[in-house]
Amino acid sequence: MPKAISPAYRFCLSIVLLVSFAGAGSANAQKANDDLPKLSIDGSRVVAETAFKTIEKLAYAYKLRVGFEERPDDTPAEGKFGKAKDQIAGFRGSLDEFLNRVLQVEARYAWTYRDGVIRIFPAPQRDPKVVQILDTQVKEFSFPTMGGVMGAGNTICETPEVAAKLTDLGMTPIHFFQNNEWRRSSGKPPVKLADKKVSELLDELLRYNDATIWTISRWGGPENLLTITLR
Repeated sequence: MPKAISPAYRFCLSIVLLVSFAGAGSANAQKANDDLPKLSIDGSRVVAETAFKTIEKLAYAYKLRVGFEERPDDTPAEGKFGKAKDQIAGFRGSLDEFLNRVLQVEARYAWTYRDGVIRIFPAPQRDPKVVQILDTQVKEFSFPTMGGVMGAGNTICETPEVAAKLTDLGMTPIHFFQNNEWRRSSGKPPVKLADKKVSELLDELLRYNDATIWTISRWGGPENLLTITLR
């Protein structure tokens, strides 16, 4: 006659199974992240007037997460990129090859990939002031997702740590408010994060609220205005 399984044994077994399933899910997610650079891309679906508009269409078409650090002196190189549009439109290959191709034409930027987010940044050198802001550590951050994601950039600028850094750098945050095109509300509970750099907050918001792109821009006359947006 088979022995009865004790309640204690059942409890231990359930814990082991839960841990196993969680570990398998984490491993699958990591594998998906690792495989993303080899995602097959059809350039005809995403080619646009400029490199950034092309990468923006790429993110929407293939549901990618992108972080973009805009150069302070950025002016879209439509003429130069326009000459390469047919080449970009005819591209068939992997995501990493596609990004390399696009940024060969727009050589003022480079890219990297980490933790499920593609980062586009100025080359050969990132903007030191933007780097300082992205590296600012925020002790506590809370954002109500019901209002849409774009306002999260405004909220980040209003945290005590980022507000102090902007003051130190002599910069003023300029907020852009949502229109219907960029509004993307969520039924999820508010985002609450702690002890994260600004760059990590932005990446987490992309993952949490199914947003597509965050951008950080320094602009204005002496480039002393700053805007952070998510959409």
